[in-house]
Amino acid sequence: GSLKILAKKINNKLIFIIEDNGVGRIKGLELASRKPHKSYALDILKERVANINNVEKNKVSFEIKDKNQKDEFGTIVVFEFFI
Repeated sequence: GSLKILAKKINNKLIFIIEDNGVGRIKGLELASRKPHKSYALDILKERVANINNVEKNKVSFEIKDKNQKDEFGTIVVFEFFI
């Protein structure tokens, strides 16, 4: 697989875009349901972002998107840090 990381600064934001060509979240959930493993990574990330935003007043945001192109699978994660 591949992993692309793009970092850029636009005005008062640092933006990080992380893109992979994996199976995507929907297929990933389907495959994960076959194993008795519970992933806490996303829950921990959401909690950390909420904690930062409580202290720093909305300094961090993130969004997770599935690629929606015809024969392309994977996930895109966008982090924005307000500086």
